Amino acid sequence: MLIAIDGGGSKNDLILFTDDGTILNRVIGKGSNISEMGPEAASERMISQLKELLEGFGGLDAEISALFAGMSGGGAVNSRQLVIERLQAALPNTKGVHISGDTVTALYAGVGTGDGMAVIAGTGTSEYVRYGGDNYTMVGGWGHLIDDSGSGFWLGKEAVNAALRELDGRGKPTLITTLVNEKLGKSVRSSISYLYSDGKRTIASFAPVIFEAARQNDEVALEIMNRGADELELMIRAGAKLIGHPPYKVALVGGLWNADIYQNAVRARLDENYILSQVTAPPVIGAALAAAEKAGIEVTEEFREKLVSGLKEAE
Repeated sequence: MLIAIDGGGSKNDLILFTDDGTILNRVIGKGSNISEMGPEAASERMISQLKELLEGFGGLDAEISALFAGMSGGGAVNSRQLVIERLQAALPNTKGVHISGDTVTALYAGVGTGDGMAVIAGTGTSEYVRYGGDNYTMVGGWGHLIDDSGSGFWLGKEAVNAALRELDGRGKPTLITTLVNEKLGKSVRSSISYLYSDGKRTIASFAPVIFEAARQNDEVALEIMNRGADELELMIRAGAKLIGHPPYKVALVGGLWNADIYQNAVRARLDENYILSQVTAPPVIGAALAAAEKAGIEVTEEFREKLVSGLKEAE
C-alpha cells in the first residue's frame, strides 16, 4: 500500500492505494499549510487524518511502501524536515516519508515522471522544472512585491492602474475603466482605501477585466495582456533551457489558464517543440505518481488512468 497527500491551505486530500493503482480509501479534511500553521500543528492534523485513512487497513502500524505529500509551505527545508520526522515516527512501518512543495505534485500530475515543467498561473506565477531525471529548479515565484509578472495579481493591478491613469488624464481612454467601476459598484477613485486594505486576492480578482476588454479589442487591455503573455513565455523558455532538449512538456496549472484568450496568446509565442497541456487531474494524483516512483513502481499511463478513474469513483 502507498499513501498520497495533497495538502493545501483550505483542504487536505489523502488517498490510500495499492501498487497496481487501485484506490482503497480517500479522506478529505481541513488543510495544513505548513508556513501558516507551523510544522507541529500541521503534523498533528495530518496524523489525525492518516488515522482515519488507515482505519480498517492496519491503522498507523500498517505497512506502507511510500508516502508522498505535496504541501503548501512544503518548500521550506527546515519545516519540511520536522514534518517528515513526526510523520515517520507516527508511521513506524512506512518505508519512506517524502514531502515537497505543492508545485511538485502539479508537475507529476501534468507531465508524469519524465522531464518537464509545471507553470502555475493564478494569483501568483511560478514554474517548477524537472530535468536530467532527478534535478529540480523553481523559476520565478518570488512574490507579488518583487516578481509575479503575468499573474492574476499583476493583471488586476494593471487593470486598476489603467483605470486610474485614464481618470487622471495620464492614460489612454479604455474600456477597462468602465469594467473596473462596474465590478466595484462605484468609482475606482473612491475605492483606493478598500483596495489597499483588502489585499492581493481582491486585486487579483480584477484580472478577468483585462480579458473581457481584450476580447472587445481594447487597445490598453491587449497591450497589458500581451505583456503578461510575454512574461509567461519567458518563464517557459527558461525551463526549456534547463531541460535542454525537445520536446518540452509543459503542464499548465492554475485558474488563469481557463481564460482561452490568455492561454492562446502564450501558445502563439511557442513552436511545436513545446507540448502544452492544461492539468485537469486533481493534485493528489500527482502525489500518488510521486509516491509510486519513490517506491520503485513503474508509472505507466495505464497506472495513471486507473488512479484517475478510481478517484472519480471514490468521490
